[in-house]
Amino acid sequence: MKTFSLSTTQVRPPRLWQVAGLNNSDGVALLGQINEGLDGKAAKLIVDWA
Repeated sequence: MKTFSLSTTQVRPPRLWQVAGLNNSDGVALLGQINEGLDGKAAKLIVDWA
């Protein structure tokens, strides 16, 4: 008998910090990098991701 089961592994979309090309994933270092300012390319990638 054939059975069907859904895959338990789901592909997660890339996180925003990865898409924007930021060097830090979280915490104070990420906020510091954002606070220093984003170039136009990073800002556009964030808008596209959102």
